Amino acid sequence: VALYQPVPFSGGEESVAWGGGGGTLKDLKGNHVLHVWGTPEERAYAIGFLCAPQILDWMNFVFIEHYCRSADYHENKLIPAVKAQLGGLFDKYASELDALLTGMEASPAGLYSFRLGRNLNRDDLAGINSFYFLSNTLIFGPPPNIPPPFCSNAAFWGDKTANAELNRGLITGKNMDGENDFRKITVNDLLIVAVEPRPPGARRFVGINWPGFIGADMGMNESGLVLAPHSVLSRPDWTKSNMLDYGLLYRETLENCATPQEAWTYWTTAAITRVGGFNTAVSGRYLASADYPSLTFEADSYGGEARDPVFIDPVSPYDILTTNTFYKYQGANPGAFEPGSYHSGIAEEDYRYLAMQGKSREFELAGQTIGTAQMIEILKAASRTQQYSGITEYSFIGYPDNGSFALAREDLAGR
Repeated sequence: VALYQPVPFSGGEESVAWGGGGGTLKDLKGNHVLHVWGTPEERAYAIGFLCAPQILDWMNFVFIEHYCRSADYHENKLIPAVKAQLGGLFDKYASELDALLTGMEASPAGLYSFRLGRNLNRDDLAGINSFYFLSNTLIFGPPPNIPPPFCSNAAFWGDKTANAELNRGLITGKNMDGENDFRKITVNDLLIVAVEPRPPGARRFVGINWPGFIGADMGMNESGLVLAPHSVLSRPDWTKSNMLDYGLLYRETLENCATPQEAWTYWTTAAITRVGGFNTAVSGRYLASADYPSLTFEADSYGGEARDPVFIDPVSPYDILTTNTFYKYQGANPGAFEPGSYHSGIAEEDYRYLAMQGKSREFELAGQTIGTAQMIEILKAASRTQQYSGITEYSFIGYPDNGSFALAREDLAGR
């Protein structure tokens, strides 16, 4: 019997400098926070150096053990698919992946993966940064098959947040569900990554990530733009070779855009193919906006639509809910849709949507507006339904109008 224990982040503060950039890893209010600055390569080196043990754990226990189920699948099925279909990742981000490897190699942990029986290479790190491509490959491809991750998001503003706490500003809340592995690495190794690009030009942003990710699994930038992912069962366009994973698309969007409308323009003009079906809850500042401050990007490899708050009954210009079903986008290639991908309206099986809608309606009937306390109850309602509970890794609440956020991880002690 071989017993393996993942390596926890150290409790102290660690820093590294490389070239004109570097990074600092520390605990802040019970969360692991990694601040990186410099060029993309300098930031990647810092991630590799400061997080090498956790990157190895992610590869060994989450990527191979939990998802691929074997080193053979990783080596002979996944990595060839990544190389064939995510060419843009290698073309644009190869130097960052190499710098991340260099940082790991310079660390005491090194590069050796006991699951693979060799040192990690660029292809392996490209695989980590193709996490949603991996998920879609395992959902739609040959065994091992996995169930899709399901998430929930709610955003409120204006009349719905007319209270002393928010003063009509926007609040957005997100449950991240589905990646909760049995070793709880996706909980214990959750990282808040604060990115400060140098030289200036791109916007600074915070990504809620895991070790080894150079993108942003979800995130918020200094302009208040928030992007939150939700999978939808629409098969990727396997004929394409220019796919870009959502984590890297989110990073590019956060670096370049300030509002949901700017973000949608960016998405519809970028020369990439998305890696399958996704709903992205996109929110921004309300008090300084002339447009809707929150949209849902309903998109897959073939196309997409931006859903606004008044598209679904009951119509409200002050809130929008997002789960894992398309309501506006009917598919540029409907043949890619799996059953349940599209509903013409809210259906009985959309239980997390209905749970959030029902809880927010309770507050409305009681004469309460939405603040942090109410948002927490709305997120709890979605994550504790009869059909779906116990796999929420974390919950995120963003306050774009004042540039702040809150984060709660699963309480492993059960308190």
